[in-house]
Amino acid sequence: EICSTLQLCAIVSLNGKTRRASSWATLKAVRRGDETWSNETAAREQAERRQAIREPPPPPLLPPLPVGASPLCGRMRSPSHAISTVGLFVLTYRTPRSLEWSMRSWEQNGLLERMAQKMLLANDPQQIELLLGKAFGFEVLEPRFMKGVTQVKPNVVTIGQAFAWAMANMATDSVLFLEKDFPLVMPAHQVDVQLSAAATMLSRGVAVVYLRSRTQQGCDSFLGCSAVPWVDRGGSWATRTNWWKFYCDGFEKAGRVADCIGDAHNASGVRLRCYTSEDANWSLNAALINRRRAMRKRLWEGGQTLAELGQAAARRQDAFENDMLQRNWGKYKVPLCISYDGLFTHYEVDG
Repeated sequence: EICSTLQLCAIVSLNGKTRRASSWATLKAVRRGDETWSNETAAREQAERRQAIREPPPPPLLPPLPVGASPLCGRMRSPSHAISTVGLFVLTYRTPRSLEWSMRSWEQNGLLERMAQKMLLANDPQQIELLLGKAFGFEVLEPRFMKGVTQVKPNVVTIGQAFAWAMANMATDSVLFLEKDFPLVMPAHQVDVQLSAAATMLSRGVAVVYLRSRTQQGCDSFLGCSAVPWVDRGGSWATRTNWWKFYCDGFEKAGRVADCIGDAHNASGVRLRCYTSEDANWSLNAALINRRRAMRKRLWEGGQTLAELGQAAARRQDAFENDMLQRNWGKYKVPLCISYDGLFTHYEVDG
């Protein structure tokens, strides 16, 4: 019933054996043949053309935007903490149609030309995935050729391992971490302003800014406003879904969330709401990460950094998120933000 109301939706895939046993669903899109390469030959030709072109450097980010006075909005730091470059790190696993769908949206809406560095990590890839990465100007990686990574299967790494490697090996100040099924749904001018707003907050000490589009609210894994109650205390397992409330019109909670850039009255502009890990689970869905903070900032005295925690979770796909909850990461009050409207949806094309 859900799928029949959505444009280009072919099927809804549930994460449980039955609808009642499922906690979320993935929308799978109709493939439109005129928007995809039908064979490896065309992708290879495009890859060869792309490699023959020297791409210009990305345009600079827009100037920092005005920021609210709440403690949740961070503080001005020295110029050495400024975020001036953004890199794109993409993770895929034998899903070429989803990857191509997303890459076309990233290119058509201006994201790729704004990236100072682009890497694609392809788990146990099909040949077409490697060609797609090169066709869109990415440096293409396979786990079997990467030094120091833990492979859970031949040529396969977990998301925690991928995150840790990206933080250690990319060169940009910040990293936009995307899986292959997060297409861009906003126009280029919104990409500019939202990336700049996010960089403003990262420069003030925020660890992660989430850029998932609110258009999926109540669908897929994006919880709706009435899906779960607000939980005021009880540890990370109890409060892990609170942050979905921050996307809801009119929702306020003094001391727990603040409008740091924009507010409810600037409907045409960007709006960033900031909070802490006290009210969230750990997620890498459409996440723009302060790379240097992830490498250097220990969550607790004598403890581990986000990059080290990702590496520690390298042996199980679900370990990174679950371990953060088991550790009760909310007590460390890691600073986080959401873009209220966001840029990316979760949309899978492959069956």
